[in-house]
Amino acid sequence: MRGNHQIALSGADTAFVFSHHHAWNRPEASALPENGGDPLSEISGTYDHGFTRNRNGWRVNAMTFTATAARGNDFERDTPGG
Repeated sequence: MRGNHQIALSGADTAFVFSHHHAWNRPEASALPENGGDPLSEISGTYDHGFTRNRNGWRVNAMTFTATAARGNDFERDTPGG
């Protein structure tokens, strides 16, 4: 879930968006004993997105996620495709 979007234009063809993020996950793979046994994983943080506009419209050219809090099983957060 993302919210509280703050949009700033920098000229006619450049923009930046800041937003807050919270994710709550319960993947079955995390509940397996070898993956920690706890299916719950939560993470909160902020996103910074950069945009540029060209003849095809607005395009994302940068994205940064900064975690501010996390709890639960690390398997979901730390395993690609987990």
